Amino acid sequence: MQVISSNNNSRKLKMDKVVDVLIVTYNSSRTLKKCLQCIKNAVPYNRIIVGDGGSNDRTIEIAKHEGAEVYSFPRKDNLIGRIRYKLAEKAEKDWMLYVDSDVYLYQNFWTIMRCLIRPNVGMAFAVQDSPARTLNTYLTSRKLGFITFGNTIVPRHLMLVCKEMLNLNGGEDVFFAKFVKKRGYEVICLNEHLSFHDKSEEDLDRKFSRWARELGEEKLLMKFILLELSNIRNMACMTIKDGTISDTSILLRRSWKMLSSFIEGLKAP
Repeated sequence: MQVISSNNNSRKLKMDKVVDVLIVTYNSSRTLKKCLQCIKNAVPYNRIIVGDGGSNDRTIEIAKHEGAEVYSFPRKDNLIGRIRYKLAEKAEKDWMLYVDSDVYLYQNFWTIMRCLIRPNVGMAFAVQDSPARTLNTYLTSRKLGFITFGNTIVPRHLMLVCKEMLNLNGGEDVFFAKFVKKRGYEVICLNEHLSFHDKSEEDLDRKFSRWARELGEEKLLMKFILLELSNIRNMACMTIKDGTISDTSILLRRSWKMLSSFIEGLKAP
């Protein structure tokens, strides 16, 4: 993965390249309105397309009110990789911008990111700010190999040939990065803070616990072990980076909650 910094030349490009913006949602009512408003203020988009995984709050209402197209992916179709792929099928432009529903793009996002729309680029994104200490450490550390779909431009044709995305529910960002690199394209992490990821430690706890419970319900032990190992890896890397164990208690607690949720899933009828 290439890590680069923007320069003045990249900022002189004309604002003539538009993208389709793709957003995956699930009970995103707290953050979605601001997410969409930031996109509309920062990006010369063609369409904003939302794929919802079965929200039971005001997510769909907010998306429609802000002018987004909304498609529902309930039950067996509620896999984040599958939703990302299906949204790419509905897009029109050669390039797509994936934005997470709890990510707010800064005003200068597109002014800088547009320089990365090049024939040899298969995936490009920028580092993010975050209120969650563990996530902020992860997002800003080059040693951790940061990969995300949170603020990411992707050529549409590459996504459409990556059929494996249809069966992925988590880890699809890392999988896609490996996929495009094997085909000779660059994966670029722009070393500038161009968005804010509005996710607290409590949000992260709930997210990982939900993933763990779903894996338990489906009796997917090996996938759960990989999820736990990923959390433990982050714990070790953060400790090495900071020279302290300041974040390990948070990650240890998260690891225990994931195990408890997985067991609950196993017991579910």
